Amino acid sequence: MAKQRSDTHLQEASSEDIVRSHIPEEWCIRKLHPDYGVDLSIEVFERKNDGIPTMGEFLYIQLKSTKKLRRKSVTLRERLNVEKFPLSHRSITGSSDERYELDVVSYSIDIDTLDNARLMSASTPLMLFLVDSIQKDVYFICLTDYYEKILLPKNLDFSTRSSVTIYIPVSNRLSDSTIDFLRLYASRAKLYSMFNICKYQYNEMNSLQYHFIETFNERELSILEADINIIRRFSQRAASLPIWERAHLWPHLMHARRTLEATILELEKNTIEVIKAEMPNGNIISADHSKLLQHCSYSWKLLANLGNVFEDICREWLIPTILGQLCSDISSGTTFRKIGDGA
Repeated sequence: MAKQRSDTHLQEASSEDIVRSHIPEEWCIRKLHPDYGVDLSIEVFERKNDGIPTMGEFLYIQLKSTKKLRRKSVTLRERLNVEKFPLSHRSITGSSDERYELDVVSYSIDIDTLDNARLMSASTPLMLFLVDSIQKDVYFICLTDYYEKILLPKNLDFSTRSSVTIYIPVSNRLSDSTIDFLRLYASRAKLYSMFNICKYQYNEMNSLQYHFIETFNERELSILEADINIIRRFSQRAASLPIWERAHLWPHLMHARRTLEATILELEKNTIEVIKAEMPNGNIISADHSKLLQHCSYSWKLLANLGNVFEDICREWLIPTILGQLCSDISSGTTFRKIGDGA
């Protein structure tokens, strides 16, 4: 008997074609063989001037499809930050919790796939693409974030389960209005690299000796010069990070980039020679230059805090929590509704 194609193969090919139709044509999809929980990788390319260079960013996809999409509404309750507190449905003030209703797609995901998502960790997250083969839509969720922010706080015993039902907000549908979220997921490795480098620089800056100097003689000026050179090197290193090309995707990142650029300009203007020439009485640092050093400290405090903001808020983007829906701001009033206070 001749070799045959199975219906499963046809369904897989159809699902891949549907995904391809919903992402930018510049992006490159690669099917992984053999497949051990990651079906596809997507490499992000962007059109720039006359070329289409790679961004060095990748998505890792578990691809599923269905002909019977299961839609429902679920109730979301206010909760404390699960990174700081055990799961508790109450507000920080202890008052009655707000409740919202969210329209979702429910899907039963196997435990092995969830474990893959756990092992891949936040810097290289595993995404689930669920293809509606009838309507030709693609719903997506970051399984790594879902596991850590939704399932793990519930203390479920995964050893007794073969699968878990997860909920994908219906607003998580691949379209022009959601594609930038995929760009952010793909740039996670760059983000975590920046968090690490900026935290290191901030800790090092806190140990510099200029913090303890109020008046300057020749010896202390040499200390100040060495410290400013270190800060200048830190600024050059931070400015060279590739993540800044994605700054427009996250307002906090855009603000940090502008602050860093302003700091670099100030460091270029205020060389040690300028500081020496403008010091009154020859040994007391001027208020302007004191502000420069304070500005540098503020800039790196801001940069170092980006990782905290990302962990507290951004990793809940697009997952079915009140914070996630309010902060990602893609759900409409018809799919995400306040239903009043609970008891």
